[in-house]
Amino acid sequence: MTDRNDSTSLSDDFVTDILETAEHEIWVSTTLGVSVLKDQEAIEKGRFKSYRHSPEKRARLNHYRTTCLLQSENGNIWVGTLDGLHRFDPGTDAFILYQQSLKSPNSLANNTINAIFEDSRGNYGSALQGAGKIQPRHPFL
Repeated sequence: MTDRNDSTSLSDDFVTDILETAEHEIWVSTTLGVSVLKDQEAIEKGRFKSYRHSPEKRARLNHYRTTCLLQSENGNIWVGTLDGLHRFDPGTDAFILYQQSLKSPNSLANNTINAIFEDSRGNYGSALQGAGKIQPRHPFL
């Protein structure tokens, strides 16, 4: 349960996705951000590190509602939101945002990300608001 007075609590009780990474981290996508159990001690104590929307902080989530999670074959952690796709950079503990750009044919078709997946051949797909797009071995994934 979420405890608004505890910064190590799950970011929200409404969970949209859960991911266990190859490193055994537990990522939880919620309607108010992403919460992560980074190691065995955090898992045992239920102490999350949360990443939330912050308009004044660059390299944070650009939207409060996270919708889906994926760890790609190359180890990248991806977070879908209602306003773009984020790749987590563990070296900087920050997110890199990818959004639709009318100037780039390789950009997202839409910024509302409902689901993301990778098939057995390394092709990526996304379920976007009003559209779906498969991009074989997309350069930014």
